[in-house]
Amino acid sequence: MINDDYFSPSTPYPVGSLPPLLRDFTERVSQHTQVSPALAAPVVISAAAAAVQGLIDVETPYGAAVPASLFFLVSPRTGDRMSAVTRSVRPAFTDFEMGSLAAALTNSGIAAEPPLPYHQFFTDVATYQGIVDLQLANANSLFAASDEGSRNFKTFSSADWCKNWDADPIRINTRKTGAIVLRDKRISLCLSVQAPILKGILQRKGEELLGSGFLPRTLFSMPPSLQGSRDSFIGNGLERFSTAGHALHHRLRDLMIEYSIALGQGATFKRKIVRLAPEAMNCWRDFDRDIEARLAPGGEFHDIAGFAAKAVENLLRMAGVFEYVQTGQLVISGWTMYQAATVVWWYLHETKRILGRAPPEVLLAHHAAILMQWLHSQPNGNVTQGMVERLGPAPVRKKEYLEATLYYMEQRSWISSEYTGKTRKIHLTPPRWAY
Repeated sequence: MINDDYFSPSTPYPVGSLPPLLRDFTERVSQHTQVSPALAAPVVISAAAAAVQGLIDVETPYGAAVPASLFFLVSPRTGDRMSAVTRSVRPAFTDFEMGSLAAALTNSGIAAEPPLPYHQFFTDVATYQGIVDLQLANANSLFAASDEGSRNFKTFSSADWCKNWDADPIRINTRKTGAIVLRDKRISLCLSVQAPILKGILQRKGEELLGSGFLPRTLFSMPPSLQGSRDSFIGNGLERFSTAGHALHHRLRDLMIEYSIALGQGATFKRKIVRLAPEAMNCWRDFDRDIEARLAPGGEFHDIAGFAAKAVENLLRMAGVFEYVQTGQLVISGWTMYQAATVVWWYLHETKRILGRAPPEVLLAHHAAILMQWLHSQPNGNVTQGMVERLGPAPVRKKEYLEATLYYMEQRSWISSEYTGKTRKIHLTPPRWAY
């Protein structure tokens, strides 16, 4: 399911399209841990979504409301310091879990009487039943972020996680618990699974993860690794960077205080509705129409249709998160919608790169390049088509691929063919200066 040939490199992450608070924090964490912004950003955005999902919903252009929750699936290279990135977003959530946010009320400007309610908010290994147990214990909002996300897939129930993304009522009927209905629960997710492990998971469970709709609900990426180019940052000032003292964490703490107050209100609390300004509505409609046009047969996103279809709702959610974290406003501006659209668009192209099929002309050129390299490596130059089918590069061994690739190369005078009976010999064309 995952493309083995990474001939289409990942484009730079649009970190400049993040709101200022998230952008500065992402850049600082990326520099401090020496990871790609494409690895740091999903952790930061999902943390922001977790902080606001208990407070707001986002109104769609059709009048319904959707949660602000976001699901990210990140597949970094082993040793890419995902643990350090995940630790960087925890301080505000740890303060909430320890019940120590009441001490911050003096500086927050939020009127409330301590002590504030609290519960476990952050989890890194979570079965679906474990999540339900937390929700039964009055956890209306949760953040599941794991730098070893493969552990979550051992007992993974993709359909149940889809219900959490949709914020549908969770109905449980067992002999032990009886009939239980959990309503109005929210969870944001950021799972990190190394590429070789993820490939195995998709081979075993890929159809289920796609068919249930779990994978299409995620914003999926394989960030480039900086291993081999990292250097010590001692002496350049970055060692003095404190994530806990960053302005984003002050904002997240305020949001967690607001959520804690909401918990204390119980069933009387109603989430605020974030709406779209006219300019944001126009931007969203343009995005929706562009996606729809690319879903047609032969279109760019036809082979990742599930991801593209969910991207339209992910855009609404992300824009709501960006606006409320940065400004606290309940109206999404046109500029915020454009910023979010740029980020979601990047994830769509990343998914296309990883899971989609390359256009035929791109695939053909790639196959020709790797076959040309292989032909140059043969010592005697006496190569037949049968040898290529048995011993050549894996992507071109299939006869239907090989025939097209050889024709492509002959048309460009890279090779010539000589037939002896049914045997086809392949000769590299000498350069012009060799004649």
